[in-house]
Formats: sequence, C-alpha cells, structure tokens
Amino acid sequence: MSNFRQREILELARKDGKVTVDGLAEAYNVTVQTIRRDLSELAESGKLERVHGGAVIPSGVVNIVYDERRRLNEEGKRAIAEHCAHAIPHGASVFMNIGTSTEAVAQEMLHHENLLVVTNNLNIANILAANQSCEIILTGGVLRRADGGMVGGLTAEKERRAAAATVRKALVATAILMALSPSVLAMIYSMGARGTGGMLLAVFVAFFPASVLVSFPSPFLAKLAVEARPGREGSSLGLVLAAGSLGAIFGAILAGFVTLPLVGSVATFAGCGAAALICVLGVRAGPDGRAELRDTSPEFKSSMGVGAVAVVVCLASGSVCRYESGLSCIDVARQGSAVYLYSDGTQQAAERRVVVGEGRPARRTP
Repeated sequence: MSNFRQREILELARKDGKVTVDGLAEAYNVTVQTIRRDLSELAESGKLERVHGGAVIPSGVVNIVYDERRRLNEEGKRAIAEHCAHAIPHGASVFMNIGTSTEAVAQEMLHHENLLVVTNNLNIANILAANQSCEIILTGGVLRRADGGMVGGLTAEKERRAAAATVRKALVATAILMALSPSVLAMIYSMGARGTGGMLLAVFVAFFPASVLVSFPSPFLAKLAVEARPGREGSSLGLVLAAGSLGAIFGAILAGFVTLPLVGSVATFAGCGAAALICVLGVRAGPDGRAELRDTSPEFKSSMGVGAVAVVVCLASGSVCRYESGLSCIDVARQGSAVYLYSDGTQQAAERRVVVGEGRPARRTP
C-alpha cells in the first residue's frame, strides 16, 4: 500500500462496509482527486470495489480473513443480533449456521434458558458454552480453521455420493438405450410405421428416454460449479448452461452432417453410447473431486459391463436399412423388368429395364 492514508481508508471500509469520496476528503483535508486516486489504487489491487461516490468492500467477502469480517459492520451486526435474540423465546430449538452475524446472535442469547442449539459453527458452540442451560449439538464435519466452521460432514458427503451415483446410473442407462436404438428403429420400421407418424413414434420411443436421462448430470454439475466458485454463483451457472447449449449445437451438427452420412446410424448410436460410458468414469463424489470417491461397487461394475456389451453388440449389428441415406431408408425392388426405388416405404421412382436388342429383328448369321 503506497501510504498510510490508504491503510486507514481500508480499515474504515472494513468497519463500515463502504467509504465516500467527500467524507474521506473532509476527514483527511485533501482534495477529492487525491481520494479518488487512492480508491482507484485500492480497487486495482482488489482490496476495494469502486462505486458511484466512493468504494465498498468487494462482493467476495469470503476472501476476507475471519477477524476482519468479524469487525465489518460491527455495530449493525450487534443491532440485528439484539432483534433476533429478542424474537427467540426461552426453551426454543435453534439451528445456527456459519457466519459472524450468527455469532453475534449467539452472544445475545447467553441469558436465554433451556435452549437447544444445533450448529456447524465451533465459535457459536464456544460462545454458548457459557450458558449452562443451553444444550449444544455440533454437526459432524471437517473443521475449517479459518472461521471455526464444520464443513463437509457425513450427511453432506452422503448427499454428494447419492447424487453422483444417480448421475452414473443415468449415463449408463443412456449408453444402453443408445445401443438399443437401432434395434428399436428396425422394429418400428418392420411394423410399417412411415412418414410423419413413424418419425414421431421413433422420436418418442428411441430418442426421448435417452434424452431425458442424459440431462440428469446438469443439476449435479451446476451444484459443483457453484461450490467451486463461492460468491460467483451467477457466472458459474451461466458457464454450465453455456456448455450445455454449445454441446447440444455441436452434437447436432456432428451427428447430422458428419457421422450419419459417413459411418451410418448404427455406428453413430454406438459412438454416443461409448461417449456416455466414458463420461461415467469422470463422475466423482468428493468435495474436491477425489478419485478415491469413485464408485467401485460390484453393481456399478456390472452395469458398466452391460453397457459396454450393449455398445459392442450395437456396433456389430447390421444396418436398420438395406441402403441408408442421411434422411431415410432406401430400398430397391425388382418386379419383372421394372425397378422400383422406395424411400421409407414410399415409392419415389420406377424404371423399366430394357434388354439390348429387345424389339429389333434378330441378326441373321451366315
């Protein structure tokens, strides 16, 4: 920090939450241009955030050390704590979370009687330990020494494990359904389903279930993104949604213009199933994405094996159509000297074969 004034400005901002240009200029008896330069330098170093007429503590308050957060808006926190404590009756059961404001509330509850307090904040437990009539229950978890919070815990980890397990099952089921899609389409085709009705039936039977299942990871990914960037929830969710939209666009272009015309529908379906199985291997349940929290249960391994077999069988199976275009099944039929071209069962063209020399007088041989 370039001068003592900036250090004092930062202390005032942490205490009151914000500072104003006019107020600081009057307090230090300097020009507003000098104060603006100080605030700009503090903003460039990330210590303050410029607003109209002054500056405030950056929105990522989580990065401020615990002692500084405890002093931030101390008078306001005390006033709020008094109101909250007054609204809590004797003999109440109270759940208290992590935070310096809730710690201020705990300080005002020292004279409450027969309380039951459930908290994940070690500081709150220490404060209320002085109240002999208060029963305190600490939730399980790992101690975060920076602010005395208990984070993670068996319950939270179980929820993450359950969510990750659901995502894995959904992806494996997606792989199996994609591998079965050619057989389902062949059955629909053999039933005579054609035209718009046949297309709608194929969409709902072959594609809709897999499309629903493949969307299961989105909430889990959104949760991980929000937890990974505290204080930037909006941009984190935006990145997840943008990635999903780009993936949908890229997938549609890749399937419609590359894989279907080049390798056909069977290989495309098998490739989609294989991609889903590869994604399963990347799903982790740990708070830091630890590999040891992958699912290694026999049920999971069996389901992965079934998915892999389904993909291989799909790839080894024949095409749904005799001839396949990018949009429809092509069939060629011969009846006598006539050749008929069918697209999805509808006749598109016909041609009569003409034998060379037919209708001409036979040449005499000498």
